[in-house]
Amino acid sequence: MKRMNKRLKKKSEKMRREALHRILDLVLDINGMQESKRKLTGSHPTVFGHISGHIAAFEIDIHENGWEPDCGADREFFCYFDNRGIGNNPIQMTEELEKYKEELGV
Repeated sequence: MKRMNKRLKKKSEKMRREALHRILDLVLDINGMQESKRKLTGSHPTVFGHISGHIAAFEIDIHENGWEPDCGADREFFCYFDNRGIGNNPIQMTEELEKYKEELGV
């Protein structure tokens, strides 16, 4: 029984890690690899990704019409990646970001 639980735990962690990698890919797909201030890219979305290792969390902030100082994000996505069972998990966050990317047509 312990062996099975250990294997399931390892499989679950692998799935969450893959989802976090996919989230980073989606952030780069939406944002691009260039500097993305509104004055440089016009209304192209700007995406901020924040990893908070001390609480095992990942947050994405999207400025739909580009970033400018003192402007809040238009959309925010947040998940815990340690499987604590509250809030979104990385797989749910991936699904939400994929839907958003599709809406943008990026």
